[in-house]
Amino acid sequence: MARRRRRRRSRKLKQTSVEQAPVDRVKEAGYTIKNVGIDKITKLIPPLEKSRRPSDQVAWMRQERLINEYFEEGNLLFDKNNLKHATEKYEAVTDLAPDYPEANYNLGLCYRNLGDDKKALNALLKCVLSKQTWGDEDAWDIISILLIKMDMLAEAEEACCKTITTSKEKKWEHYERLGGVLWKKEQQDLAVQVFHECIEIEDKSSVAHYNLGRYYFSKDDLDASRNHLNRAVTLSPQYKEAWYALGKTMCLLGHIKKAQQAFQKVLNIDPEHNDSEKWLDFTQNVDSCLREFVEEIHPEYSIPDTSEDAYLQLGLKLLDEEKYEKSVDLLSQGNHDNPGNTDISLWFGISSAVCLRYYIANNIWQDLFDASPDNPTVRTLLCISHIMTCRKIQANWFLKEIRDKGTEPLMNLIDMIPLKEGEYPVS
Repeated sequence: MARRRRRRRSRKLKQTSVEQAPVDRVKEAGYTIKNVGIDKITKLIPPLEKSRRPSDQVAWMRQERLINEYFEEGNLLFDKNNLKHATEKYEAVTDLAPDYPEANYNLGLCYRNLGDDKKALNALLKCVLSKQTWGDEDAWDIISILLIKMDMLAEAEEACCKTITTSKEKKWEHYERLGGVLWKKEQQDLAVQVFHECIEIEDKSSVAHYNLGRYYFSKDDLDASRNHLNRAVTLSPQYKEAWYALGKTMCLLGHIKKAQQAFQKVLNIDPEHNDSEKWLDFTQNVDSCLREFVEEIHPEYSIPDTSEDAYLQLGLKLLDEEKYEKSVDLLSQGNHDNPGNTDISLWFGISSAVCLRYYIANNIWQDLFDASPDNPTVRTLLCISHIMTCRKIQANWFLKEIRDKGTEPLMNLIDMIPLKEGEYPVS
């Protein structure tokens, strides 16, 4: 992250008023950034001492010269990455002039690079609080990062808002950080508004898209979740958390092939990611269950008497030859030309499911169930479909209505659904 150092001590600082552009989405949520104060932050450090100016004019000029020498020596040492000795020079400055903002700023950078976050925070707070008119975006930005690292979220929120209001332009990075703080504070509805503002400023934040994807997943708005998570992994191809969330979303949407690809991507990044292994195992087990059931209900081949029979027989042959795409295309056309043929519709759904397109299969089988609710084959297929898309309540409902002895595999699959408590879609 770019860091700015001031080399000159400002004797007079012109007071400026930076008018923050309206934040429509945030205001809609009842959250006004520029009205967030710094009450909690100001309690973190004791009141600043004023510079101790000697009464004698000659002594005062000598002290000023000494302060400037220490400051410039500190800058030279900082440029050479000699942080330890640079720190000593800046401390010598602040001993004589505790309210010297530029020296406190550079001292804060030294402490931060040396790994002493507490002293870095203290110095940077002295920097921004030494003069109320000295609003420094970079200092507030680093303060917010340090406070987040220390898990001081209430103070971090104030610092993030101060960063935004002191900045001369709206920057997506600032809104990304504020959204993250609000999310950690479990103020997700506010965080979502800030994340939307972030990506509207400039669509570069994979973090904002990831959290928006998680939020809409929790609200069962799976299309919105998918769109944001797709954008997150586009912006950050190694973002394993976003890939994992995308896999779950795709599974619930019925795009099982794409879900499996997402989980495999997670494992490519992190081979020890156990949750992705569970999802892959789950989808593969449901697919195996479907294929076994398909073998049980597979009709005998016969010589076609009609065009409808021809569609069905050729579709079955292509399916058996594992020419899945051709089978789907042919049965789709047959279903279109013969909308009342139950067998063609049934096997059109099966061919789609075998291709791991459960979103298509589920719609087809649901239409068949609406027309013939007592059909046990359709009930079983819908049960399998709802298991694959993690609709546990619906799967259990169809399972109870199936009067077949071979329901134990389906019960086991329902128990295998990897969604955690609270993640199940709205029924």
